Amino acid sequence: MVRRSRGIRAKSRHVMRKSVSEPSMPPVTKSLQKFADRQKVAIAINPSIHGGIPHRKFQGLTGEIVGKQGEAYLLKIKTGRKEKEIIIRPEHLKPIG
Repeated sequence: MVRRSRGIRAKSRHVMRKSVSEPSMPPVTKSLQKFADRQKVAIAINPSIHGGIPHRKFQGLTGEIVGKQGEAYLLKIKTGRKEKEIIIRPEHLKPIG
């Protein structure tokens, strides 16, 4: 019997899907976005860019920028009762307000 794959992107067909009208690659300005500390951002995973992608359970959550680590940002997110810090690249972030 074949053993099923259980990788980090398992069961993410709907979350990682792009619409037909959306372009395959985002514009370069998306990766050049700058965010300030304490700024609120939303996580919008872009499946066409695999680097710096967060886990699928963080899709759609909001958090605030804590710091920068290389090209990526440290983001503080509250999930349930815990606060977590995740490292995420700017291609997968959307500014709020």
